[in-house]
Amino acid sequence: MNWAQDCAEATVLSSQETMLTVPSLSRAAADTPPQPSDCRAEGLPATHPAWVQFTAPVNARLAFDLIPLNEGDDLDFILYKVEGDDCQSRTAIRCTAAGPNIGGATAFSTPCMGATGLKANVDTNAAASGCDNADGNYLSPVTVQAGETYLLWVNNYALSSGNRPSGQADGFTLLLDFDQAALVSEADILSSLRVFPNPVTDWLQLELQLPAATPIAAIVQNALGQQITTARYDGTAGKHTYPLPTEKWLPGLYWVTVVVDGVRRVVVVEKL
Repeated sequence: MNWAQDCAEATVLSSQETMLTVPSLSRAAADTPPQPSDCRAEGLPATHPAWVQFTAPVNARLAFDLIPLNEGDDLDFILYKVEGDDCQSRTAIRCTAAGPNIGGATAFSTPCMGATGLKANVDTNAAASGCDNADGNYLSPVTVQAGETYLLWVNNYALSSGNRPSGQADGFTLLLDFDQAALVSEADILSSLRVFPNPVTDWLQLELQLPAATPIAAIVQNALGQQITTARYDGTAGKHTYPLPTEKWLPGLYWVTVVVDGVRRVVVVEKL
């Protein structure tokens, strides 16, 4: 079976299906162009691709696992949100090109081989080639609304060592997780966010009440959309403040994006 190498022929999961196993993947045609992506400037080569389409059954936080049938294979993926009725009306929202560090020791590539996907407590939306992603082989989860449609492009770059015919690669198992409880929890977390003082002259404080230890990220942009600084914190359970220095900011307005467990909130801050 050709597992939908073309987007228009994607394997469509019903709203009740959360698991799919693709036994094997056929080699793409020699003239298949790279898949455009934000995680690799020249695009992701299509060697043994598959397309899967699914619709969110509920409002939830979406996580998933892509587990290669051959444990050490290198899977890359792009997750798209579909806005219309055809493959052209799609927007890439997650992308990973992570894999082996070419020419480097195998041990340094191992974290970026094998299972991949989206999971909680990760705040990375894209991963470039190689294995420099601090979050290993996973990206951050996505908040979805009931009825939204998504397309997942998956490619296996490792030829199988098993008994597959020439040109084929082993497939993968996809496990989808629509976590409604997590979505409620995240909304509660961000509702506790307080950013002060505003206006600010020196240190900006980010106050959050967390139910458990959770990574926090803060991304600061100016009025031109230019990224000024980023900060990461090891969030701890309970109500705590996390300081953000502003002494190098010029007077004006700044957009501070706070990311907790893949969910974002933007606060506009004035620097005096």
